[in-house]
This record gives sequence, structure tokens and C-alpha cells, in this order.
Amino acid sequence: MQGNYVRLVGSVKRDAQQEWIRQNLPVMNFCVTVPADGERRAYVDCVAYGEVVNDFDGFLEAGEEVEVEGYISFRSYTDSSGQRKTMQYIHVESMSEVQE
Repeated sequence: MQGNYVRLVGSVKRDAQQEWIRQNLPVMNFCVTVPADGERRAYVDCVAYGEVVNDFDGFLEAGEEVEVEGYISFRSYTDSSGQRKTMQYIHVESMSEVQE
């Protein structure tokens, strides 16, 4: 297991966005809110691919409680003003709904 493996339990912030890339590989982008310090919340971007997306029929709604496991990943890009940016996100390896 790599050192940057994480497990988060939290609430989906907004409805997930799904798209397809390379040979119809499904990709789902979503954000999970988790408790931070005190009453603050942390917002963690997540990206799921392939079978993980298929297991959820590509659909997550805002407010759903989920458990997400995966690796911290980084992506660099240039924004519209020419600034180099780096974003971090969780590359989701597995995910499940939290049952109450």
C-alpha cells in the first residue's frame, strides 16, 4: 500500500458529474465534505473511473453519505489567465454508500 492512501467518510456536496473518455471509459467527478477542525468542513474533490462509476450507475446526489478510499493525486494545468495551477484530488479506488 502506498503512503498516500486515504479513507474518507462524508457527504456528497453537489450532484456528481459524469463523462466518458478514451473508448467510453466512464469518469465521475464529485466533492465530499468531511469534518475538519471545530465546526469547519473540508471539501475534497474526488475522481472515480470505470467499474467504480458503474457500481453507482454513474449517479451520486448531493447529501448522500459515502465512504471513499483511494490515493491522493495531483494535476497541473494552466488557467485562462496563463497562471500555472496545481489541484489535488482523491483518485477513488472504491466507494460505498453509508447506511444509517
